[in-house]
Amino acid sequence: MRAFSLFHSFVYLKNLTILGFKSFADKTSLDFPPGITAIVGPNGCGKSNVADSIRWVLGEQSAKALRGGEMTDIIFNGTETRRPLSMAEVSLTICDVDQEQLRAANLEVLFNEVTVTRRIFRDGTSEYFLNKTPCRLKDIQQLFLGTGVGRTSYSIMAQGHITQILSSRPEDRRMIFEEAAGITRFKAQKKEALRKLDQTEINLGKITETIREMKRQIGSLQRQAGKARRYKTLAEDLRFLETHYYYHLYHHTSDELQSSREEARKFEEQIGLNQQDIQSLEERIHQSRQEEKEIEETLGSRQQQSRETRAQVDSLRERMEFNRERIEENTLRLGTASGEIQSALEKKLSAEQESQEIELSLQSARQELENARQLRQQRAEALQTLEASLSARQSALRTLQNQLLGISQKLSRLRSQINTLDIQKQGNRVRLEKLQSEIAQNQEETTKLEAKIQDFNQVAQSDKEIGEEKRGRLQKLQSELSAFQSENSTLSQQQEELFRQIATRKSRLNVLEQLQSSREGFAAGAAALLKEKAQGVLGALVDQIRIPAPYVNPVEALLGTHLQLVLSEKPESAQSILDHLKNAKKGTASIAPLDWGEVADAAGNSGETPTPDFSKVGEGEELSSQPPVRVLDIVEADESVLPLLKRLLGHAWIVPGLAQAARLWSLNPGRCEFVTHTCEILTQNGVFIGGSRKEIPVSSSILGRKNEIADLKKAIDKGETDIQQIKTARQKLLDQQKASQENLIRIQSEIRSHEMAAATRLGEYRALENALRIHKQQAETLSREGALLSGREEESSTQRQILVTQIEEAEQEERTNSESISELNGTLDQQREERDAAHNALTEVKIALASKEQFSNTLALQKNSLQNRMAELNRLVETRKKEMDELNRKIGVSQSEIEESKLKVQFLSTELEEINRRITDLLVQKKATQEVIEEREAALKNLRQQLQQTEKQLQNLNIQIAQRQMTLDNITARMRERYQLEILMLVPEPFLVEENGEGVQIFRQGEPKTENAEAPAPGTETQSPAPAAPDWEHVFSLVQKLQERIDQMGPVNMIAIEEYEELEQRFNFMTAQQEDMVKAKAQLLDIVGKINQQTREMFLETFEKIRMNFRSMFTTFFQGGYAELSLVDERDVLESGIEIEARPPGKQLKSVSLLSGGEQTMTAVALLFAIYQVRPSPFCVLDELDAPLDEANVSRFVEVLKQFLDSSQFVVITHSKQTIACANCIHGVTMPERGITKMISMKFRDAHLEPVMAEN
Repeated sequence: MRAFSLFHSFVYLKNLTILGFKSFADKTSLDFPPGITAIVGPNGCGKSNVADSIRWVLGEQSAKALRGGEMTDIIFNGTETRRPLSMAEVSLTICDVDQEQLRAANLEVLFNEVTVTRRIFRDGTSEYFLNKTPCRLKDIQQLFLGTGVGRTSYSIMAQGHITQILSSRPEDRRMIFEEAAGITRFKAQKKEALRKLDQTEINLGKITETIREMKRQIGSLQRQAGKARRYKTLAEDLRFLETHYYYHLYHHTSDELQSSREEARKFEEQIGLNQQDIQSLEERIHQSRQEEKEIEETLGSRQQQSRETRAQVDSLRERMEFNRERIEENTLRLGTASGEIQSALEKKLSAEQESQEIELSLQSARQELENARQLRQQRAEALQTLEASLSARQSALRTLQNQLLGISQKLSRLRSQINTLDIQKQGNRVRLEKLQSEIAQNQEETTKLEAKIQDFNQVAQSDKEIGEEKRGRLQKLQSELSAFQSENSTLSQQQEELFRQIATRKSRLNVLEQLQSSREGFAAGAAALLKEKAQGVLGALVDQIRIPAPYVNPVEALLGTHLQLVLSEKPESAQSILDHLKNAKKGTASIAPLDWGEVADAAGNSGETPTPDFSKVGEGEELSSQPPVRVLDIVEADESVLPLLKRLLGHAWIVPGLAQAARLWSLNPGRCEFVTHTCEILTQNGVFIGGSRKEIPVSSSILGRKNEIADLKKAIDKGETDIQQIKTARQKLLDQQKASQENLIRIQSEIRSHEMAAATRLGEYRALENALRIHKQQAETLSREGALLSGREEESSTQRQILVTQIEEAEQEERTNSESISELNGTLDQQREERDAAHNALTEVKIALASKEQFSNTLALQKNSLQNRMAELNRLVETRKKEMDELNRKIGVSQSEIEESKLKVQFLSTELEEINRRITDLLVQKKATQEVIEEREAALKNLRQQLQQTEKQLQNLNIQIAQRQMTLDNITARMRERYQLEILMLVPEPFLVEENGEGVQIFRQGEPKTENAEAPAPGTETQSPAPAAPDWEHVFSLVQKLQERIDQMGPVNMIAIEEYEELEQRFNFMTAQQEDMVKAKAQLLDIVGKINQQTREMFLETFEKIRMNFRSMFTTFFQGGYAELSLVDERDVLESGIEIEARPPGKQLKSVSLLSGGEQTMTAVALLFAIYQVRPSPFCVLDELDAPLDEANVSRFVEVLKQFLDSSQFVVITHSKQTIACANCIHGVTMPERGITKMISMKFRDAHLEPVMAEN
């Protein structure tokens, strides 16, 4: 076997395309020409993200290795100006791939370029592509196995990872050497072969166990098939006899049923005749009753008529008495009306005389009134003349008075002006004095206001500090309230979660308890016994034991169906329980009596549990850190069940694994049984039981269900306790919150009061400022006013002299006008006296006229009143006359009604006597009719008694008919149910039957009776005589015996023969499969041996070369010193770790961990290049590998790097100028937009030419 590489020496990394990976928000493409490509840029701009993207696309599965918390962290997460992306994608293109070696690696690629693409989405879903074709991660890993390229190979040295080669464990370093040796592919093949070998061994064990089980089943099926054949024979005989017996019984019962129906028909005819006689007699009785009813109706009518006639007579007599009373009353009313008419006529005559007198007085008064009106007109005209003359003189007087008034007003005004000037002068002097006092007072108040404002400023500062302190307390309380509310919300959520969990657990508990009560998972017989609590049943074994949760599955695997054991007290009770199950046909069950006494175990010990001998375990056979556990030690049970448990589990131990079980069994063969935590069993007989187990739900596990019920009850109790605690905590929290709220309200009230006080003081402060401003303005005003008053005093003296002159002129004019007014007033007084005399005379005339008018009106009113009185008396006379006419008419009517009523009373008395005679005749008819009815009812009673006897006989007969019909229906239903047969469709056959030892023998018509009978001669025709009719009672007894024999057989597997044939075919197939697996196992062992041999040779060869190269490279980098590689365990070359020893010149260090950072880097670089000398990878990514090196060592690093350019391509992330100077292409990494990486590329065609710039 020879190692090969998928890539020849000319393969190189062509391109890397990144989209959405970390800081590469935009699609970025990087081309990598052969040689050295440098990636440069400032710290934090995303250079290392390039190396991470290459590692990721090659299959890296650790987010931590990519400097993330989870794999979706590599997706661009957005910036202040950019939205996050939903996916990340990286594509890696490799050129000049060897087609032959790709096909050898089972990869069909039709091009010499391979593009590997990996894509991840926000939901964590990943996709892989090879040349845009979907593939698996395993395909990508297979592509790079053994090439030195991969996520864990030495082709990618990320920042800080180079020194991990030295600091890692020797076993971890081995991976790089295996990759260099090219044996990783073979190790993968070996791992796959070992996996297949393990699977083959498991399958082989399963098949062996299956074949063993099949052998056991074949024997059981053979017995079941024989039983099925016997059952089939008995069932066919039972079917024949039972169908023929019930066919005979059916027809016999049908004949009896027909006879009974004929007899019932005769009884029905007799009943019909009786019913006709009864009906006829009932009709005659009905007619008699109808006649009686008609007589009673007529009698009632006559009696009613008699009562009505008697009532009419009484009514007429009452009416006659009423009319006599009305006649007397109306006669009295006629006398009263006549007297009222006479009185009214007398009053009318007196009123007419008085009216004539008033008319004469009224005419005289009207003449006097006209004379008085003429006199009033004359005197009014004279008064009007006097009024006109007086008015003219008064107008002249008013003109003079107005002139005098104007002069007086002018004098007053002039005097007032003088007085005003005098007052102003005096006031100015007083004002000047007051102004001086006010100015002094203003200055004093201004000083006080300034002092108050200063005090207010200090108080305001204090108020501000107090307010800030109170607001701080308020904010603290608000924070506390917020914390209380948050904690209360958290507790509420916890409480709701607990309620939800308790509801879920109660639902689950209800389901499990229902399953437990219905004995889910138990056999039918055991479940039936436990449900009905049959006599002698003490319960199930599973109900009497308790197993800790970690050991439920192992103990359940050990006990198996024994968990369903039904417990009884004595063996006798067990037998009776089994008999009960058999009779009830409710299935089978396993019964375990508890009272057997002390039972010895299989090894002959008296019930003691054997203990494995651990003392014989020698060196190299150390037991696991978990010691074996005796099953009886972990099982909790009642004392009565312990003997049974010792018999079942006394030899059982729980061990961690089958290896330990095998070692313990080999030390104590046949004494113990072992079970592992994964339910694999090693029996006392040395048989291993195990393999792949279908996971059993807890609800289907009998023990697990029981434990889960107990756990659920505890969890529910704990949850309810927790809920109560949370309620208490919430109540306490609410109390604290209430107290804080009260404090908050109090502080808010204090703050509001403080703010109101502060606002009040601020208003006062502003009022003081305003007052101070006003005082200052007043001071300016007072100064200006003082200057103004001084100037006004001289002007006031000049004006006063002018006013004195004007007053003297006005006083002269006033005296002249006063004299004229005095003369005119004397004339006016005389005329006013004349006018007053004329006015008084006119008033006297008006009073006399008013008196006469009033007298005349009074007379007219009296006249009208008398006329109204006379009209009223006329109406009263007419009314009384009409009333007298009506009373006379009513008296006549009443007398007529009295005469008419007398005649009616005589007629009704005669009619009443005739009605009473007819009533007597009807009573006699009624008595005769009642006697006829009584005779007919007696005859009807006799007929009904005869009918009842006949109906009773018919009822008994109908019961017999129903019973026989039910028998027929039962026969029909039984045949349909048991044999799916219609009894009427059966064609009976004549037969004879004989009973033998095992069953019966049936001889049908035409069949020989016995097998030993002589056969007829050839060609001779024989005719069998018709068999005699069978004894049907004997047939029925045979049917019962056959049914008993079938019931005694118990359950019968009717498909046992088919199952036996199928099982035999499967057994032959499994045997062939077993042989094939044995051959496959041998082949796999041979392949593993060859792989081990080849990989050992390849690894030793490569390791030796690397060790020599490491020595050389170390001395090259350190200019001397000593370095060595060695295997930790040279006997186990395939698994041994690798130790590194390095001592720089002049140092004697015992461990590489004592080297400085730069020395460790140089040592790791020397080892890396030593590996490259043996097996260079097609390309290599070095992330700031030269960062810890000084200038001299960087020069050595660059020189060594150039030595590998013919066989490898390098991508170097660096800050070193020397490393950048040797690059054939430079990619500049920038971050012009915060959080977004951009690339600027620069390629060199020749070292002496200008670079070519390109921006991505």
